[in-house]
Amino acid sequence: MNFFKYLKSGITTLAVMAMSVPFVGCTDGPNNPKDKSNYKSTLLVYAVATNSLTGNLVSDKNEMLMAAPEIDLDRYNVLVFETQYKYLEDNTRVGNVNLLKLVKDNQNNDYIWETVKEYNDGVASLNPQRMTEVINYVTNTFPSDKYGLVLWSHSTGAQPDLTSTAIAAASEVSTSITETLPSLSWFGQDLSVADDEYKYMNIDVLANVLPDHLFDYIWFDSCYMSNIESIYQLRNKCNYYVGYPTEVLDSGLPYQYVLPYMNGDKEDLVIAAKAFYDYYSTSFGTVGVVDMNGIEALADFCKSVFGYTSVPSSSLVKFSRFSTGPFYDLGDYVKAMASENGSPITESEWNEVLDKCVLYKATTDGGLLRLYLNPETYSGISTHLYSFDGDDSDAERYYKSLDWFKAVF
Repeated sequence: MNFFKYLKSGITTLAVMAMSVPFVGCTDGPNNPKDKSNYKSTLLVYAVATNSLTGNLVSDKNEMLMAAPEIDLDRYNVLVFETQYKYLEDNTRVGNVNLLKLVKDNQNNDYIWETVKEYNDGVASLNPQRMTEVINYVTNTFPSDKYGLVLWSHSTGAQPDLTSTAIAAASEVSTSITETLPSLSWFGQDLSVADDEYKYMNIDVLANVLPDHLFDYIWFDSCYMSNIESIYQLRNKCNYYVGYPTEVLDSGLPYQYVLPYMNGDKEDLVIAAKAFYDYYSTSFGTVGVVDMNGIEALADFCKSVFGYTSVPSSSLVKFSRFSTGPFYDLGDYVKAMASENGSPITESEWNEVLDKCVLYKATTDGGLLRLYLNPETYSGISTHLYSFDGDDSDAERYYKSLDWFKAVF
C-alpha cells in the first residue's frame, strides 16, 4: 500500500462483479463449525495497520463482509490479524490487536467479524516471535488442506531498513516518524510501543520467520514487493507469490471481488490477479503472479548471462519514484546484462524463460504516477540495479548478502 492517499481518486469499479464465483455456499453459523479437519483452505490476512492505513483496513474488512455470501465458510476460513491502535500523549493506548474470523451470524442473517484471540500485550506485530505465535495458532486451531497468507501494510521492497548498525540480522529496527516517503525499504510499518518510533521487518528476517512449505501462496497487498530479491528469498515458503512491482493505490486489493478466488487454487489466484488489474485498469495498477516451481530455472538462466558488470540505468524501465529503490524491470535488466556481457538475447528468448515462472502479469502505462511503463515488455518483477564499480554502501552490501545475488552472480 502506498503513502499517497490522494491517489485513491480516479479508481473505477469495473464489471468484475459479473464474474462467476468458484465456491458458493452458506454456513451453519460461527458457533457450530463443521469438523475443522474438513477445511479446504484458511486465509490469514496479516494486517499491520498501526500507521496511516488504519482507515484502509476498516474499508478492506467491510469489503470482505461484502464478499462473504459467496464463500462457504464451513470449508474456507478467512482470518484477519489486525493491528489497529495508537498511543496518546499520556501514553494511553487506544485500539486493539485481534485475530478475527469471518462468520455468519444466523440470528441476524448477516456476516460479522468474530474475535478469535486477543493480543493486547504491547508486543510489536513485526516482532518475529509474535508473527510466529500467530501463524502457529492459526495452523493449530484451523487445520486445513491449504493455507494462504496476505501480508498487508506499507512496504518498499527488499532494500533494508538501515537505521540500526546491525544491518540484516536484527529482529526489529526502528526509525523516526516522518511525513515523507522513507528512503529505506522493508515490509510492514508498526507503531507498537509508546516511543514514537515505527518498527519494520527486513526481507531476510521475514524469510526466517515464515515456515517452509506451509503456504500455498503469499500475496503482498503492499507496495513494491514483486521484486526478485524478495521472491527468491521466500522461494521455499509458498507455491505461488503475488505482488506489485510498483506502488499500489491506497485502496489495495478490492476484496469484495477477489476474496472468493483466494482459496489457494492456481487458476483462481490468476482470476483474482486479473480482477485486481481490471479494477485499476483505468487508473494505475501493476501485478505479477509467480510460480515458485519455475524460480530456479529463472535463476539458472540469469546466471548464464550475468556477470560482474554494472548496467546503465538509462536502458531500463524504472518502477519506483522519489527516493524509493530505485527498482527496475527485471526483463530489461536481464537483456541489458546479457548485451553488456557479449551474449545478447531476444525478447522472445526472454519471454520463453519468463513464461515458465510468471503465470500472469499486467500493467497500466504508469502515466498516473509518471512512471512511463511499457506494457509490451513488462515482466511483472522488479530488480535492484547492482553496482560493481566500488559501491560499498550498507544497502548494496545487504542486497549482495541475499540469496538471489548468491544464486545468479
